[in-house]
Amino acid sequence: MLYRTRWRKALWWIAAALVLTTLALAPVSNALLSPVERGVYQLLPPIEGELCPGEILPFDFTITIPATPVRGDIVFAVDTTGSMGGVIRAAQENALAIMEQLNELIPDVQFGVIDVEDYPIDPYGQAVNVAYRLRQSVTDDREAVRAAIDEMVANAGGDLPEAYTRAFYEAFADPDVGWRPGARHLLLFFGDSVPHDDNLNAGFERPPYVPPGRTDGIWNSGHPPRYLDPGRDGIPGTDDDLDFQAVLQSLAENEITLLVVVTSSTFPEPDQRELVVYWNYWAGITGGRAVPLWNAGDLPQVIRDLVQGTVTRINRLAIEADPERFDAWVFTEPPEMGPILIPPAGHVFPFFGRVVVPFDTPPGTYRFMLRAVGDGHIYGEKPVTIVVRDDCEPPLFSRWYYLPLVARNYAGVGARQEP
Repeated sequence: MLYRTRWRKALWWIAAALVLTTLALAPVSNALLSPVERGVYQLLPPIEGELCPGEILPFDFTITIPATPVRGDIVFAVDTTGSMGGVIRAAQENALAIMEQLNELIPDVQFGVIDVEDYPIDPYGQAVNVAYRLRQSVTDDREAVRAAIDEMVANAGGDLPEAYTRAFYEAFADPDVGWRPGARHLLLFFGDSVPHDDNLNAGFERPPYVPPGRTDGIWNSGHPPRYLDPGRDGIPGTDDDLDFQAVLQSLAENEITLLVVVTSSTFPEPDQRELVVYWNYWAGITGGRAVPLWNAGDLPQVIRDLVQGTVTRINRLAIEADPERFDAWVFTEPPEMGPILIPPAGHVFPFFGRVVVPFDTPPGTYRFMLRAVGDGHIYGEKPVTIVVRDDCEPPLFSRWYYLPLVARNYAGVGARQEP
């Protein structure tokens, strides 16, 4: 009997250990992290109320936005083909100073490192080339970032275009990059060329450059059969080929801002000034911009100015619910703000809103978080607790009741508000 009791106790402890281990290894919900871990700038007073379905609880969400984000992740993506040797050396010599300067702009900043060359197949590149390499995931270990940059070597390339599209794709598709939730995400790219694409002039009314002999204005920089970037399988013309413009749009949707430092090109056409025009347009799709680098020694200051000019601007500021299913409960005026240029002293932005309990909501207690999110950065949050009463009369109105609210909420989408 004693033997069996001991075995039962042992089995109980084993089961408990397995449960605790499973909980420890399970992904942590963003809502369960501390405000500091989520990158929250301000924890605002809660919203609490007892409502029946269809009833409205008004609230205000006034948020103070500092001149620059509190938390930011910056991934350095560098073209490491042969023509980039001077820029790579400048980055290696100034890596720690560059990171220190960026830390002065963004108090909680972390860094990662990517390099990009081209596919090791003819005519794209040579056997020594690698299309995409993640040298360092996002980290606060600056010595590790410096060491990753020190490992970069300028390898020979093949043709004019490089595997830039692949690197941009992996910036949001590769989970090992390690972007932190609630941080402003910046992809800082250094290059002197263009990506493989079927038409780099797509979207331009008056393209800065048209290849000789093309009367249709198309500039396909890639290779047959489809001219696109070959993608992860490295084989041109297969289903995983990547379209440059679509990848830029995906960067924007994943709230990653592309910043580009355009260095002098060894190819006569297009020249550096024309490349800056192109990269400004392409980076602009993500809310970013491009600048030229005329002298490699100016690299630290060019980077600081580029990042500062970007993080003081918010393309979209809105109030979002977490979990997302509670977005249907919340209406704000205005629905969103942007683009916004933040003054050096920061600025206060007021949102006025209402919580409306949907008619099909059963009685119970519902908790969620409202967050002020600007380009992926969480500037502040309000906890919400709504008790849906169990003594409510059947609603007199149907779901059509919501139409005026929805119409008002979406009428202001796209409204622009400057401080």
